[in-house]
Amino acid sequence: MHDEMRTLLEMMQSRVMEALGEIPDARLHWKPSPASTSAAEIVWHMANTERRLAACVRGEDPRSLNADAGTRDWIEAAGVGTADTSAVPRDRAGLEAALANARQETLATLERVPPERLPEPGPPFGGQPRSRAFYAHWIVIHQSYHVGQLFTLGALIRGGM
Repeated sequence: MHDEMRTLLEMMQSRVMEALGEIPDARLHWKPSPASTSAAEIVWHMANTERRLAACVRGEDPRSLNADAGTRDWIEAAGVGTADTSAVPRDRAGLEAALANARQETLATLERVPPERLPEPGPPFGGQPRSRAFYAHWIVIHQSYHVGQLFTLGALIRGGM
């Protein structure tokens, strides 16, 4: 399970970096409409969500982290301009560092949580009991959703849509 998970995480991380690479530095904070999220906000949300999901894999309460940007409420508020975005890095290096730090936390979590403990329950999700393995896989699923957004923003910036 751990090797499979690492492979999936590495594959998705490369897609995230590829998608982020489609966004010019000067457009990282650009929004196609006032009710949209910028690439920087999406990446910040992805990194914080990964940290929250890694906490769930460890069996910890994700609310104990300083990672509010990893919630659905935050990303929706960012889309309408009501979220506190002051912590969102202003440059590519800061965004890439946030992603790398979140990934290091996830990999350290997988080192500490042996495969036989992944079927154990983690915090409920959507009111349903979920395993620690669910949260590990959800990192990849969540990132795949937002990678699509980043590629779409890149195409909009280039005028390809």
